[in-house]
Amino acid sequence: MLLYRIEPRSSSTEALSKGVFHGELETDGFVHLSTFEQVLRVADALYTGKPDLLLLEIDSLELTSRLEFEDLCEAGELFPHLYGPLPTGAVTRALELHWNEEGFVLPLELSQKSEV
Repeated sequence: MLLYRIEPRSSSTEALSKGVFHGELETDGFVHLSTFEQVLRVADALYTGKPDLLLLEIDSLELTSRLEFEDLCEAGELFPHLYGPLPTGAVTRALELHWNEEGFVLPLELSQKSEV
């Protein structure tokens, strides 16, 4: 299963040099991830107007920590949470995530998925 994470380019560069993404691990106890269907809603809700973002595509079979699908905000939707660092080896692609006045747009490489 493929999962996704939105990450500023600056922290992506740092994580690649260290081999892991820590994300919100220290503050929330897990790394926030999204399913394909959740990516644009998460981006619009949390990252509007923020420049230089990457969308990391993650192979869940390569994760080395516990992955849980949880509804911690009681919103009626399960989100993937990784209870440990995200190894950079699990990242299959890093794609640019662009915002325009109407919201975020999926990278062209992923936009065909929504048509399938």
